[in-house]
Amino acid sequence: MIDTLTLIATCIAACAATLIGYKANKIATNMAATSAHDMVSQALLDLTTGEVEDARDTIGSFRYAPESKVENISISELTRSYYRLTWAIERSSSALTSINESRWEKYAESAVNDQWSWHLKEISRNLDIITLVDSLKINDDVARSRRAQILKRLNIEYDEITKEDIDNGCRRAQLLQRQ
Repeated sequence: MIDTLTLIATCIAACAATLIGYKANKIATNMAATSAHDMVSQALLDLTTGEVEDARDTIGSFRYAPESKVENISISELTRSYYRLTWAIERSSSALTSINESRWEKYAESAVNDQWSWHLKEISRNLDIITLVDSLKINDDVARSRRAQILKRLNIEYDEITKEDIDNGCRRAQLLQRQ
């Protein structure tokens, strides 16, 4: 009789341990998914708000705004914006690395393709054009090389930079406030 009770108790304990393990794994998986989602959301927020948003506005105005607006931008402001955006790309890369290390590679790939790709392409292309405008003296080959590595790792490519892009940048650089 005792052997039967011991066997039943052992089976119940084993079943309970299995259920607890299953539930703990499910909770951990959900927490990891939530964490990955939060990292993606935070990185996207970083690319689109605050100082990065201001820096994108400055760089975007330099590249695309009417020339009368370009005259309101200083070289120091453009340089500051360049580095803010360079660091934002680094933070995005770091977030993706963390997500990949947490076994959520497909989620990270989806985030890049669906949410970040355009932002990273546009920022990187504009920054690379700025580095090619000699008069701006933002010759940061290390940052440019690092951006290229990040984009390559993420399978992101942007349109080739043309002579017209560089000439336009040179013409606009002459309009900047000299401060």
